[in-house]
Amino acid sequence: MVDLCEDKILWTAGPKPASTHDITFFRGGTQVSKNRHKNEATWDENALYFQIPKGKKLIGDSGYKGEPSKISTTLDEHSAEVKEFFARAKSRQETINTRLKSFNVLSGRFRHGKGVEDKLRIHQTCFEAVCVLVQYDLDFHPMMEI
Repeated sequence: MVDLCEDKILWTAGPKPASTHDITFFRGGTQVSKNRHKNEATWDENALYFQIPKGKKLIGDSGYKGEPSKISTTLDEHSAEVKEFFARAKSRQETINTRLKSFNVLSGRFRHGKGVEDKLRIHQTCFEAVCVLVQYDLDFHPMMEI
């Protein structure tokens, strides 16, 4: 997650399987069938869902419509100005995602380490190192302002 006003990465987590849906990752849960209702008791308390201060909301794409108390998504009834603001906010996040992906630590199979737990730990370390590099780069190559 990236700050709206400052070029600052605010939150990261993982690793999670590539097939994990965005809202499932946001909630800190696991993939469940569509017939199961959400159950906060089974969610990871370190998930972004639990980090949002009361009375605050994030801006997200349509994949987050299931959490209207935590995330605002673009609605047809929004004014053109609000839609443009949301688009620019989401674009800032996509810029960070693109910069992270340019290091290729998120693509393909991670083949370092022995055993699943070791691989996950090393992959997380690599991803966090990339986040530090991207954050450092933001000092010299800032993102667009909203």
